[in-house]
Amino acid sequence: MPICVERRSPPAYVNAIDDAEESEIEPWYASILKYKETREYAPDLDTRGKRALRMLAAQFIRTYDGKLYKRTAQDVLLRCINKPTAEKVMEEVHYGECWTHMNAHMLVWKIMRLGYYWTTMETDCRKYVRYYHNCHIFANVQHVPHSMLYTMTSPWAVYIIAKVNPSGTEGHYFILVAIDYFTEWVEAMYYKVLNAKQTNGAVEAVNKTVATILRKMSANYKEWSEKIPFALWGYMTSIRTATGATPYYLVYGRDAVQPVALEILSLRILLESQVTEAEWVQVRYDSLVILDERWLNALYHVQLNQKRIERAFNKKVKPREINEGDLVLMSVRALLPIDPRDKFKPKWASPYLVKKILSGGDVWLTYLDRNDFMNPRNLDQLKKYYP
Repeated sequence: MPICVERRSPPAYVNAIDDAEESEIEPWYASILKYKETREYAPDLDTRGKRALRMLAAQFIRTYDGKLYKRTAQDVLLRCINKPTAEKVMEEVHYGECWTHMNAHMLVWKIMRLGYYWTTMETDCRKYVRYYHNCHIFANVQHVPHSMLYTMTSPWAVYIIAKVNPSGTEGHYFILVAIDYFTEWVEAMYYKVLNAKQTNGAVEAVNKTVATILRKMSANYKEWSEKIPFALWGYMTSIRTATGATPYYLVYGRDAVQPVALEILSLRILLESQVTEAEWVQVRYDSLVILDERWLNALYHVQLNQKRIERAFNKKVKPREINEGDLVLMSVRALLPIDPRDKFKPKWASPYLVKKILSGGDVWLTYLDRNDFMNPRNLDQLKKYYP
């Protein structure tokens, strides 16, 4: 049997609009179209409603074939379509053969460019995109914090820098770092074998700084273990932003003497060389007496710095509207660091059920078959899913 192929210039879904519009008995523009045709009002309209209808109908034009068009501010005519037709247009424009799964704002703009209009375009497009599965799993990962920042101070923290390759001159692979949070005094040792442990960002910031100094100081990449004491000396004799003083000053009550000051005598060295040993000891005792006041000043400086960081951080906070019982998606980075689909892998895995939300932002999840996760997940890794 021969096959008849008909070529049409407009998209195929445009030719099905008339059929779709026949399926709805009362479209949203029925009263406007009736007024345009017969100048008659609906029987339930009062004087104010009739006046509103006349003002609204002035924005529409009826053609000879009975179609209604919306006239925009640029004198562009947009064809008025009913709800079934609007759903078909959104479907074709959003994920048809030649479309790009755009966001809601772009979807509204594209539909108007094609020449269609209905009164709830923006709301319908937003709902349509929100409930489309592929738009969920391929959405960009959100890097916005979900909760307010609350700073705290603890005495000491110990952290192990991850395995360093290549090893040091004596086969050392790990660096153990301990830091006093108040003075920011740092101690470090290197070992051949250690178990890595994660901690908070303050120690990681110190590790990053020390590692940067080591990279710049090591002419031979294997001598990093020999340069650790010099890197720590440079770190502890530099003014820290949090305290406004050097760690050496907060521990010993005076600034350290740099080697260059002994080679090229500074004014400080010249003046101290003229002081007797007894006078120098008395000056040191006096400086230790007022060391408590200097610590209080440093503590006040730390608190001001923490408040400044909190204000800057909290401006970017966007709370996640996730509650117990909701369906959520999880960032793929938390599940599959290596995926054979590479660039085409989804960014979110879906979906999971929220079982319990803890106060610190941790969330216990369950699979849809009610099997629990082994470990809780943080809200940073989740986004709400609309089925």
